[in-house]
Amino acid sequence: MAESKPGQNWERSKLDDLLKGEKEPSKEIDWINKGISLEALGRPEEAIACYERALELNPRFAEAWHSKGAALGTLGRPQEAVACFNRALELNPQYAQAWHNKGVALAASGRPAEALNCYENALELNPRYAQAWINKGAALAASGRPQEAMACYDKALELNPRYADAWGHKGIALRALGRPEEAIECYDRSLRLNPRYAQAWYNKGLALGALGKPEQEIDCYDRALELNPRYAQAWYNKGLALGALGKPVQEIDCLKKFVELTPPQYASHVIQAEEIIRQLSKQI
Repeated sequence: MAESKPGQNWERSKLDDLLKGEKEPSKEIDWINKGISLEALGRPEEAIACYERALELNPRFAEAWHSKGAALGTLGRPQEAVACFNRALELNPQYAQAWHNKGVALAASGRPAEALNCYENALELNPRYAQAWINKGAALAASGRPQEAMACYDKALELNPRYADAWGHKGIALRALGRPEEAIECYDRSLRLNPRYAQAWYNKGLALGALGKPEQEIDCYDRALELNPRYAQAWYNKGLALGALGKPVQEIDCLKKFVELTPPQYASHVIQAEEIIRQLSKQI
């Protein structure tokens, strides 16, 4: 998860003027703030254009490079985002947020070891950076080190006991360590703080499945899918749970939905799901 950029505490009237187009920004910080506001409105492409205008005025403006990188990450362009974060860090090596968000972009590029190094740099600069502790834990978990990951989540929870994301990630680490009951307790803590946390509902379903409770497992996947109907993994695992209950027709329907929603980079999973569908279709 990338974090927000500087400049949120901006004069509201000036912001309204710029978004209405009544005033053309004259300073790089004004372009930055207009970009941040456009991102908040779900318009990252326009935000990037603002950051580029800021950089035309001042190519050595580290915050503009950082903001552009974060917007590129939002658009699913992590390699370009990394290049922007690198420019920000060349200008300001003490920029903890840029180290953190570079780690997020590297993780999205499938480079967890490099991401881990970035999170450690961010935490060296700011040991109270709770989101960096969470993402460091996620990088460790992706490297097969769930015990170390859990220690990072605990550190984030020391800093903020009401951090739903930290409870959710701690649950993932506990499940990886073969402790599904404790994992469920963490997911429940997370969901009390944020009932709309689709990933926590999904992961609670996985833990219930590990305990041999397919009906409750399916209930959790259904809650996740109410919040995010395009949650491909939830469709897949809901299908498998329905299969465990002897409901092959419903299982096939869920697996077809998974195949429809899964992006191309997960082609091997799609092939596996299609094979299950073929085998079940022969049995019906």
